[in-house]
Amino acid sequence: MISVWNDFWLPGPTCKLVSSPPVDDIIWVADLIDSRNGRWDSDRVKSNFSERKAREILSIPLPIDPQLDSMVWCGEHTYNYSTRSGYRMLLDPAQSLPSTNSLFRKVWLSKCPAKMNIQCWKFIRNFVPTKLNLCIKRVAADPLCYKCSQAQEDIIHVLCDCHFARQVWCALSLHEPENTNQLSFPDWLEAMFNTNGSHKAQEIIITLYAIWHARNKFVFEGFETRVEEVITYIRSYCLDLMTLKMRLLSVRNPLPVRWSPPSPEMVKVNVDACFHEASKLACVGLLIRDSEGYVLGSKCAKIEFTSSSFAAEALAVVHGLHFAFEMGFRRVTVESDSLTTVKKLQAKEEDKSKVNWLVRNSQILGENFSVCNFSFIPRNGNKPAHAMARVCLTSSSERIWVEEAPDSVERLAAEDRRWLDPP
Repeated sequence: MISVWNDFWLPGPTCKLVSSPPVDDIIWVADLIDSRNGRWDSDRVKSNFSERKAREILSIPLPIDPQLDSMVWCGEHTYNYSTRSGYRMLLDPAQSLPSTNSLFRKVWLSKCPAKMNIQCWKFIRNFVPTKLNLCIKRVAADPLCYKCSQAQEDIIHVLCDCHFARQVWCALSLHEPENTNQLSFPDWLEAMFNTNGSHKAQEIIITLYAIWHARNKFVFEGFETRVEEVITYIRSYCLDLMTLKMRLLSVRNPLPVRWSPPSPEMVKVNVDACFHEASKLACVGLLIRDSEGYVLGSKCAKIEFTSSSFAAEALAVVHGLHFAFEMGFRRVTVESDSLTTVKKLQAKEEDKSKVNWLVRNSQILGENFSVCNFSFIPRNGNKPAHAMARVCLTSSSERIWVEEAPDSVERLAAEDRRWLDPP
């Protein structure tokens, strides 16, 4: 049983404790769930917690079928404990948990080579052998900078404040935040991205990589790289990436992704979801088609208090399985354009993510069918299901169609059929 007041169970990167004053008749998280319908007791949650806390609780998805509570480790993305993550948590609890902030997304979206993005991730986590880090590990005798010997060589000094780094940044004419000595490196990098705009993120990451590379050449080879050489490297690398991007765009001619029908004895359930972050509202859409591509049934539904887009996609699978079973089909293939969801559904090992109960729920529901497969389809091949999810945006409640679908969805399904039997 999970304690409301003593266990870390609220969503978020730090798996927070409930900060509200304890209530005598509420001890376990199960006390907040209506056991009759398997949903949160929203009245009880809203009356005993602040508005913000209540929204956090109500956004946690619950399994349709009862499942046992389980404990997971928030220090790893796999939610399995490792000695490494435990050690990092003891060193620095604030940095040991997986980050969900925008900084990492901006790094991965910069379109830099993987080696540069990974190196930048190491900078953010301070997983690099600066002189200060080596001194803390008792590998180096003193923490002074190798190049200037004027200050401790921590990550912010070597990449931002050292005289050599300052010359590089000034030559690039990028807007820099003030008072860098008062900022941590993640805060400085976030400020750099925000001040210069997303179109400069690539240049910033390449510059960090080049400064670190020049530092290592000096430390390990005794080679003094000139500022002009670093600037030339940065600008030529940015130009090469831009040229490569334009060349790829000019020659790229991807084959169109087409929906493929199931075998004659099967039906295919295509599912999709739309998710609105601010309102925590999910709209799921699905349709069932036969081997000739004709619609056998379709459905859309709104789901409040959904925690994430991944939870929305997983809920779409659950609704698809329930609808197919209620329609009397027992040999199904469920198809989604969420690769993460499909991989979790196909995995043999136990899933320990924050929506593991939705994954497990789908797997349990799948056992009720004679045949149940889960497959992935790129978004361009899943247009009818996406259109069904969007139909829900204009609908006030759950809607079901038997042997048909809304006109906008029927047109997309008919287009898929034309590719199955071209004239």
